[in-house]
Amino acid sequence: HLFAIARDITERKKLEAAVLESEKKIRSFILQAPVAMCLYRGPQYIIEIVNDELLAIWDKSFDSVINKPVFDALPEAKDQGFEDLLHKVYTTGEKYAAFGIPITLPRNGKAETIYVNLVYQAYHETDGSISGIVEVVSDVTEQVVATQQTEASEQRFGAAVEAVQGILWTNNANGEMEGEQKGWAALTGQSYEEYQGYGWATAVHPDDAQPTIEAWNEAVKELKTFVFEHRLKTKSGEWELFSIKAIPLLNKDGSLREWIGVHTNITEQKDAEEKIKSSESQFRTFADSIQNLAWIADAEGWTYWYNQRWYDYTGTTLEEMKGWGWEKVHHPDHIKNVIEFIKEAWKKDAAFELTFPLRRNDGEYRWFLTRGYPVKDANGNIERWIGTNTDIHEQKIINEKKDEFISIASHEMKTPLTTAKGYVELLLLSLKEENQTALYATKANQAIDRLNLLITELLDASKIQNGQLNYTITKFDFNKLMDETIENIQYSAKKHSIEKVGNCLKQVSGDRDRLQQVLINLLNNAIKYSPNANKVVVKIEEQDGSMQVSVQDFGVGMSRQHIDKIFDKYYRVQEHAIHFQGLGIGLYISNNIVERHEGKMWAESEPGKGSTVYFNLPL
Repeated sequence: HLFAIARDITERKKLEAAVLESEKKIRSFILQAPVAMCLYRGPQYIIEIVNDELLAIWDKSFDSVINKPVFDALPEAKDQGFEDLLHKVYTTGEKYAAFGIPITLPRNGKAETIYVNLVYQAYHETDGSISGIVEVVSDVTEQVVATQQTEASEQRFGAAVEAVQGILWTNNANGEMEGEQKGWAALTGQSYEEYQGYGWATAVHPDDAQPTIEAWNEAVKELKTFVFEHRLKTKSGEWELFSIKAIPLLNKDGSLREWIGVHTNITEQKDAEEKIKSSESQFRTFADSIQNLAWIADAEGWTYWYNQRWYDYTGTTLEEMKGWGWEKVHHPDHIKNVIEFIKEAWKKDAAFELTFPLRRNDGEYRWFLTRGYPVKDANGNIERWIGTNTDIHEQKIINEKKDEFISIASHEMKTPLTTAKGYVELLLLSLKEENQTALYATKANQAIDRLNLLITELLDASKIQNGQLNYTITKFDFNKLMDETIENIQYSAKKHSIEKVGNCLKQVSGDRDRLQQVLINLLNNAIKYSPNANKVVVKIEEQDGSMQVSVQDFGVGMSRQHIDKIFDKYYRVQEHAIHFQGLGIGLYISNNIVERHEGKMWAESEPGKGSTVYFNLPL
């Protein structure tokens, strides 16, 4: 009887020792596994074992999580549905696996969403009972993000990169595959006998088999991490490309115990990369063939690509131009304003335009018009900027000469025009209203007023061009200004009724005369371009921190292609030029005045239904 008891004790100790050894092996496996793993114990899911790979994903230290319930250590995971998943696995023993799922974790001091392949596997005791859960995680954020970027890049890339699932396997200290390898068998379709030892190599493509064995033998000999790529014949009979990473696991004395490796299918990823490269190559070929200089910058404005035209014109290299290197080819008299404008433009999410001189490879400066366009992802976030620089040097010189001529001519005409108006007004004082000569003199006086207005606009345009248009800023009642302006315009607009809707009760800070000039221009345009209508509607409304004014007519309107250009100097809608007089500078001046008041002006229009011009001002 005592012998039986002793035997039972001995057997129990052997069993306990075996269990301890098993536990030790599991702990070592988890801690040294090349994938993120941990072991949760009990219904509270106490973190008993966790390796560095998973701690890195969590962005947590070992001491901050070990021996704690997982949802105490990671409270943010509780509201993302993981508690229900763990409960189901723990109570039913059913394995849970998901691929490419998003997880939001606090990392680097802020909430960050990553994508993972996730497996929950019930951990069974020797009696079959469930005492915990093993978690295996693979961070596939790069693959998922690559897929999202591919799908969002204006269909330039014809394939998507999908997150892949890794196949785990083990080899003995000699680098031979031994024992049951379910993952490998499921992947290749090889039988137990076929993949033992180096039999696994028969599943490798004949052209890749020997290079794989040689590289593997070298890694085994030097006990270094094995990283490789090769083609495998999968169970379906197809050759697919895999990346391999295997890590040697050492005993406490430094001797090699075994290898743990993972095969990851990268076939689709490589195909997508090749298609991206092909598409990028086509894009670069196209970009290099256009006459404009072209560039691409990231969301923060760091320029990382130029087309060949840029290098040909500037005589520079990519290394010289990366980031903000383009400053080197800008004129020193203009670079400060360019940098200030560009830095503000990066903060907005709208296209922008700017003109400046660029140095040619021979040292000469020529004027360019740059246009920048934001490229956004599916969520509306800016991914990068694409821009072009168009040579406008000859046009710029012509416009400067034209502006110089107009400025000189306007100044020269101002004095005789003032004299003529004085004499006409003296003549009107000496004539009676019923006199026919008085009628002629009145019409002459009206013509002089129109000519005087035209010269004033020309002078204003010249001052704007040279940055000399002066402003006197005061606080004033905009509503009163609007009433006065409407009353004055209504006096001469016999055919149209000007209707005012809304009020602005807050004081406006700005140049009263210049803003009245804007209102007069918009009202006169509305009347002029609606000859067959009988009303113009003016609306004023206060918004969040600003005031919006709109002037609506019911006239000829214009097509969409003209709307963005009507604020350019000297621009006139071609189909209206014959029927309506003007130089096309009124809206240019008005827009400049509004912008100087930190406001914005825009228009909406439809042919045959009229136009509405808006502007807003900060309050």
